[in-house]
Amino acid sequence: MDEFSRALYQAAQAVGAELGRSLSLDCRPLMGGKPHVATAALPNPGYRPRQAAVEESRQAVAATPEDLDYWLEKASGRTGADDPGWYFSGRRRLNASVVPFLKGPPGVLLVTGITASGKSAILGRAVALSDATFGTPALFAAAVGHCPPHTVPDEGAVTTAVTAHNREPLGLLPVIAKKLGAAADPSGRDQLSRWQSGLRRFLSSPGPMVTIVVHALDDATDPAAVVHQVLEPPAGHLCGPEPSAPPVRCGVRLVVERSTSPGTPTGSSA
Repeated sequence: MDEFSRALYQAAQAVGAELGRSLSLDCRPLMGGKPHVATAALPNPGYRPRQAAVEESRQAVAATPEDLDYWLEKASGRTGADDPGWYFSGRRRLNASVVPFLKGPPGVLLVTGITASGKSAILGRAVALSDATFGTPALFAAAVGHCPPHTVPDEGAVTTAVTAHNREPLGLLPVIAKKLGAAADPSGRDQLSRWQSGLRRFLSSPGPMVTIVVHALDDATDPAAVVHQVLEPPAGHLCGPEPSAPPVRCGVRLVVERSTSPGTPTGSSA
C-alpha cells in the first residue's frame, strides 16, 4: 500500500508538472497496519443490502439467499420452480455427524479437509438450518422439509458463527464477544486483554450453553495467534459445572474449520 501511494503521488506530481499546476494530494494509506480500525469512506450510492436468510449473528458463515437459490435450481434436480425437490445433496454421513455434536456436551469439533472439499458447505448448511428464521420463506421451508431429519440441527443449535478470513486476533475476538452479548472489561491492560477478560466473564455468568463456529481459521492473518488469543478464552469453558455448583455459563461448544494439505489427518471432536 505504501509503494502504491508513493507511485500515485509521483505520477500526480508528474502530471501537475506537465500542466503547470501544483497538485496537493494526501496519499496516506487507508489501512496502515490496523485492519480492525474503521476508516473514513464515502457511502456507496449503488449499495443495496442483501436479503438475509438467517439472523445477523450467523450470517458470516451461513449460506446466502443467492447461494440457496443456486443450489435449489442447479444442484437439487428440480424440474421447475414448482418442484420443491431436495436440498443439500451428498455428504449425508458428514452432515449427520455434525448434528450430534451440536446437541451434545461441551467440546471442540475440528472440521478439516483439502481446499474445495466441501467444508464450508457442511458448516454453512448446519449454521443456516439451525437458525429459526431460515425456514420462514416458503422456498427454504420446502428445502428443510426434504432434508433427512437426522441431518438437521436443532433450532438455535449454533449461537454465533464468524469467519476468520483476513482477520487478526483483535479483529475477530470483539466480533465473537459482541455477537454473544459480551462487553470488554475496562480493567484490562490493553484492548486485546479487555476483550479476553470480558468474554471470560460473560462465559462465567449464568446462562445456557453457547456454540461458536469459526470458519476459515487458516485464512486468518495469523492463525496461531488466533488460536492462542481468541479461541483459548472460550476453550477454558469446555467443561460443565459440578452438579452441586450454581448454574453458570460453563458449557461451550467450539466448531473450527481449517484447510489441510492432502494426507493430513482429519479433525475430530474432543
